Amino acid sequence: MGATQKGLGAQKQGVWNMLPALDSLLWPIFFLGGGRKNYQQGRWLQCGLGLSKGTWDIITTSISITAIIVVLFVSWAWRWRVFRGWLVPIPNLNGKWEGTIRFKDNGEDRTRKVSVDIKQTILSIVVRFKSKESTSLSLCGSFNIDEKRGIKQLIYSYQNDPDANIRETSPVHYGTTKLDIGSDNKSLIGEYWTSRKTKGTIVLKKK
Repeated sequence: MGATQKGLGAQKQGVWNMLPALDSLLWPIFFLGGGRKNYQQGRWLQCGLGLSKGTWDIITTSISITAIIVVLFVSWAWRWRVFRGWLVPIPNLNGKWEGTIRFKDNGEDRTRKVSVDIKQTILSIVVRFKSKESTSLSLCGSFNIDEKRGIKQLIYSYQNDPDANIRETSPVHYGTTKLDIGSDNKSLIGEYWTSRKTKGTIVLKKK
């Protein structure tokens, strides 16, 4: 990935980088509020830190509120449109998807209907893939986004578990999927390849 590309790893770092900024913002707010009065009264904690009770209250309150804000943001607030682009560069793909895969079986072209369930936070993404004969679950995933080159992709590795009654001819295997994300984030088109030396194409639409 190029220097301008952004994935979940970079997004994680961005979330943690928010903490000092939030603390810097909250500290003066609480100091100018009730914490300032306690600070001026000079009531010192007997903890060997040399901090007044008011100062200590400001620190603990600031940390608590920062933690609450981060948890809320990571869980669901990151999906808000107001954060798109400048703070959250990754698309929201949460939800149910359906479509088809195309592949070759003994030299013949085959098409199979599939359903996909994507569960995503700002720090992680899980893709559950189901067809008539097997299910697969992502092991790891990331986004490949390069705005300058017009690239917006989801890439993930997975484990595929065929149904027990066909496992002798179709054993458990691993693979990788690369999907181009549509401009409206409601279509996924791409390809996959597996440890069995097979490959195919995928077309998905959000339900």
